[in-house]
Formats: sequence, C-alpha cells, structure tokens
Amino acid sequence: MVGISTSGNSPNVVEGIRSAKLAGAYTLALTGRDGGMIKNVADYCIKVNSNSTPIIQESHIAIIHMICYAFDTLLEKLQ
Repeated sequence: MVGISTSGNSPNVVEGIRSAKLAGAYTLALTGRDGGMIKNVADYCIKVNSNSTPIIQESHIAIIHMICYAFDTLLEKLQ
C-alpha cells in the first residue's frame, strides 16, 4: 500500500497505513518536510527533504514514475 501526504500528518493517510499493516500489507509512505507521523507508521518512508509543497508534490510524481518503470522492467524480465 502506498500512502502520499505532503506533511506526513494527514489523518486519513496515517489511518490507511495503519489499517493496511493490520491486514498484512507492506506499506510505503511518500512524504515531505520531516516525514510527520507517517514515518513512524509505514514500513518504508521516502521523504522529500523540502518544506515547499509544490516541490514535494512534483518529486512524488517523479518517484511514482520511477517505481512504475522499475515494476514494468521487472515484469518484462519475468515474461
């Protein structure tokens, strides 16, 4: 499960991460600033080291594209 929160403190995203972990899912959080509460809840946290919301959000988009590319590459090798 992937949760995205610029501040890392969005209550619904934090609760979603907690619920996913209780269901047995691995969790990844994309955050900014200091990582907020989510950095202590998610299995993995990618934190964009910035206080600028636009920079954090644009970085999250780039990170998601990189993750998708990595999965596509892996799936191609498995076929």
